[in-house]
Amino acid sequence: MMNHIRWNMQQGYRVALLALLPLLAALLPIALETLYRAYLQVGTQFSKGEAWIIYAAFYFVAFRVRSTGFSTLMAVLFFCFLFCQFSHLGIYHSWLSPAEILIFFQEYSEVYRAGMTLLPSLLLPLLIALLSLLPFLLLRRVARPKSGSKVLIVLFTLLLIGPIAQAALARGKDEQAPHQRYSAIRSGIETSAVFLGKTVPNQFTPHSDLPRYEQEAPAVLHDAGSRVIVLLMGESQNVDNMSVFGYGTDTTPWLREHAKEGVLLSAYAGGVYTNVSLPTFFNMIPQPDGTAQIYSWRTNLFRLAKAQGYHTAFYTAQAKSDYTAQAKSEMSLMSMLGQQYIDDFRDPTHFGHPYNENAYDDELLPLLNQLDLSQGKHFIVLHQRGSHPPYAERSRPDEKRFGQASLEAEYNNSVARTDALLGQVLDHLGSQRDWTFVFTSDHGQYVKHGAMGHGLLNMASHYMVPAYIRSVVPGVMPAVRETFQGCDTLFHVQLSELLARQMGYAVLDSGCTQGYVNGARLNGSAGYKKISLHSVMNNLPLPMSKRN
Repeated sequence: MMNHIRWNMQQGYRVALLALLPLLAALLPIALETLYRAYLQVGTQFSKGEAWIIYAAFYFVAFRVRSTGFSTLMAVLFFCFLFCQFSHLGIYHSWLSPAEILIFFQEYSEVYRAGMTLLPSLLLPLLIALLSLLPFLLLRRVARPKSGSKVLIVLFTLLLIGPIAQAALARGKDEQAPHQRYSAIRSGIETSAVFLGKTVPNQFTPHSDLPRYEQEAPAVLHDAGSRVIVLLMGESQNVDNMSVFGYGTDTTPWLREHAKEGVLLSAYAGGVYTNVSLPTFFNMIPQPDGTAQIYSWRTNLFRLAKAQGYHTAFYTAQAKSDYTAQAKSEMSLMSMLGQQYIDDFRDPTHFGHPYNENAYDDELLPLLNQLDLSQGKHFIVLHQRGSHPPYAERSRPDEKRFGQASLEAEYNNSVARTDALLGQVLDHLGSQRDWTFVFTSDHGQYVKHGAMGHGLLNMASHYMVPAYIRSVVPGVMPAVRETFQGCDTLFHVQLSELLARQMGYAVLDSGCTQGYVNGARLNGSAGYKKISLHSVMNNLPLPMSKRN
């Protein structure tokens, strides 16, 4: 009996040891990802605990499942998840998105030709993926599983299918790249799940009654219209609460005084959400369903600027991550703005803030002031936190000009801060030469009678934003006034086109007689608003009860 007990104890120790092996092995890919992120300087903070569990689950399958076929399939998936995501991170500093996988299949030859020029950049991701795959082989060799483990195979298969079903059923699931706070393995699973569960099915159902938007890259007309181009991109700034547009409270004294020195108009935002409006703006997309155009980069403003010899900069006051769905959406969209074409990207972490903390907008000014604008070409984007809720956090305690008694008062405080920032930026540019300046906002905001919000296509406050243009380059302002004469309201894409023309491209103005405001999804499936000179047409999604 003692021998039997001793044998059972030995077996128990052996099982416990083998159970620990996947957990220990999972530390390897986490360490490799941390080192690779540090090498790329993209931030080493990501969900390591979650990654540890996922890696350990894959390795557990490797030494517990006898089926060579199933284990091989899991190893191939594991390798593909890591290699594809690390390759994309190395080249574009963002995770691979579902839309990019679709484009790979649709434009395979073009992607292949581009990829061949990037082969050296793939060596390190390949090495990391292979090293992470090594425990698969070692664990199977050590454990030599004898059980068929059919139950385990079924459970693990369901775990992989689950995210696909979730993506298919979730109406609000976006098709952007996963946030960088996720690990490579989590991002690989999520991207694949959304691709299979939403992106592919969407190809067989109409997104809207509009054709997919595609446009070739614009031709170069001349060297450059403006040597220095500065875009101040606001956040949640409507026109309703700006005194320069008739609001009763004097929230914009600087702009009211200086409006006639430039061109000031209202504008229709490209979308009612940041994750739609900004990709639309920075890729010159005039209508819904322009996702393929975005990932072609043909009309991306940063790419166009680089091609014309501009130094490109994107300075944002928005937190890198606050571990909320809102922050995930806003910061993961950098992969759709052309981050790979941005020479100098700074977020609040670069000037001392934690990952989950926004900066005040005027903290962007030192970054602008330190640039030598006296020589060379510069395309600079200052991305505000602006008037994003909670409004009380957008202004300091000594900047509460309108008090703190209501949402509207706090929102007005934030509007006044943006007005002051406009003055500070243009005061700095006033000592420079050859510059053109544009100010607008990603979308609007409704703030009245104790209520607030954005995202609706049937409320003008949600998509009507300011547009202000100034330039000291000879001939630019007369051309702007001539181009926009007769326009009471612009469309966002017209401002994008203006920026491209200042870079020296032959881009025609699309006019203000007809345009679109997109809903919650880039492909238009969440509804859009078509606007013409004499009419407005809503194309809103039907309630679920009225579909089919």
